[in-house]
Amino acid sequence: MHSGWIRSSYKLAIASLVVTPLIMSVPAVCFAQDSSRGSFRIIVPVTPGVSAADMLPRRMSPILSDALGQPVIVENKPGGGGLVAFEYVAHVASPDGHTIAVGSPTLATAHLFVKDLHFDPLRELTPVTKLVEGVSILTSPISAPWNTLSELVSYAKKNPGKLNWGTFGPQSISTLLMQMVTQHYGVTISNIPYKGATDQRTALIANDIQLALYTEGPALADSSRVKVLAVTGNKRLSSFQNTPAFSEDGGPDLPNFWYSFTVPSKTPKVVINSLFAAAAQALKAPDVKVAISSLGLTALGSSPEDSLASLQREAKLYETVANRLGIRPE
Repeated sequence: MHSGWIRSSYKLAIASLVVTPLIMSVPAVCFAQDSSRGSFRIIVPVTPGVSAADMLPRRMSPILSDALGQPVIVENKPGGGGLVAFEYVAHVASPDGHTIAVGSPTLATAHLFVKDLHFDPLRELTPVTKLVEGVSILTSPISAPWNTLSELVSYAKKNPGKLNWGTFGPQSISTLLMQMVTQHYGVTISNIPYKGATDQRTALIANDIQLALYTEGPALADSSRVKVLAVTGNKRLSSFQNTPAFSEDGGPDLPNFWYSFTVPSKTPKVVINSLFAAAAQALKAPDVKVAISSLGLTALGSSPEDSLASLQREAKLYETVANRLGIRPE
């Protein structure tokens, strides 16, 4: 099941807290009045402890439990680049708000890569809120003969086909982001796939590849061995104040990665609003703030409406890039 998806090693290395104004009074009445429905479950699409997708909901669960008046249990369902968990919530879970998936950009791209997708992420699931986001950082070896994005572009134009970019396979978000950059600047850079972030980092430091997308934590850890050239999103990082966003000076507007709470699309609006308010309260908790910051993420807490609109925009953006590249589901 989903073998093409699994083979593609669908990963974007992830590792940036200002909570936007949110509804802080939690209308848990729609849950608390019916204790027969039992615990809430947060379905995590990765194995325990391997990423923020698992660690963040575990840190949030006690606050969510207090806000919702029921136990909140974190349950891992890894596999298929997240699709096993998402399909479970879309097709098996009741649309009553008691089963919640930790969503990711996979929801915006799965239909582009997986031919026999057994569910429609954009129709059968809907976001409660985008919880957090993180940046991807364009890096080069410390020995690279450029120090800025503009110098890199100039070098690439003078040396077509001589540069390599590490990604996580032809059917991955890292490849879509790479292609958005190369097409915007009109340069040719070869795509070298790696199985994971560790292999990619090793290759970059050794100058086997000249470009890679890092996340904030690894970029800080490798700061003496790599150059940082640009960041995704629309603002600079406090840890890299001198590094511009891609979107500055007319560059491509590259989306950040993110995590969300997501439920079946038939979940009643009043239930979604209650879950949103509970998540907003959890994001304000001091220990959750510390956890988010330590993971190199930034709290969002966007409304269900804004989260859905953002997901739809991203899906359209990635679809445009995939069509331009001739990417077809496998």
